[in-house]
Amino acid sequence: MEATYAAVAASAHATVVADLWFTTPAALIQPATGLALVHIMGYPLDARWLVGVWILYGIVSACWIRVVFIQLRLRDIARTHALSGAPLGGEFERLFRRWMLLGWPAFTAMLVILWLMVSRPA
Repeated sequence: MEATYAAVAASAHATVVADLWFTTPAALIQPATGLALVHIMGYPLDARWLVGVWILYGIVSACWIRVVFIQLRLRDIARTHALSGAPLGGEFERLFRRWMLLGWPAFTAMLVILWLMVSRPA
């Protein structure tokens, strides 16, 4: 059983590292490059499709910030249980469900953002 908890702990750690190295830079760079492209292309900042992008990006960011803290706690719980061999328990399961529930609206919003940026509906 301890090997299973060690695998969960390793996976949780890898998720935190991936967010640190990949998601964080993207979250910081995307708005800057997006604004630069909007300026280069001459789109008004208050175009309806662009306002939709800003709102959805805010939703994605709010979900992601919460997810980061959940991931850190999941990692810590998994590490503790990997060392002790005790079952992960209810807190881990609740946090994991929240993590999944926050992931779906963020992922869906990113798909809508992509669609808005490609189609730029009037």
